[in-house]
Amino acid sequence: MNKSGTITAITDNTLTIAICQEEACQGCGAKLICNASNSKIKHIECSVSNAAAYNVGERVTVGVSGVFSLKAVTLAFIVPLIILFAVLFMLEHGGALSEAANALLALCAVLAYYGLLYLLRDSIRRKFIFNIEKQK
Repeated sequence: MNKSGTITAITDNTLTIAICQEEACQGCGAKLICNASNSKIKHIECSVSNAAAYNVGERVTVGVSGVFSLKAVTLAFIVPLIILFAVLFMLEHGGALSEAANALLALCAVLAYYGLLYLLRDSIRRKFIFNIEKQK
């Protein structure tokens, strides 16, 4: 996955890069009208060893290898889905609570998982490696 972005801030050995993410409207005839409302600017922080070589406002390409993309998808979507169904399955077969209570508890388990991810965000961030290249 490679995305183009602009450096918005440089601190110590960290670059903050703004990336404009557009909806998948490439084939739509109305994309000139609606694309502005569908685009979102995401800011990512990338650790680099030579931050002095970059300037604010410079265009760069940010890439991440397929292994890290798969890991991110797994942490963000697959694991919570497994937690949701596992907790729901266990509670349904326990039979002590109503279906609504089981569903609520399963959602609480997913919420707890996302809370744990939030608490571990700095540790997780260090494991993801971004490749940054200057655009010509």
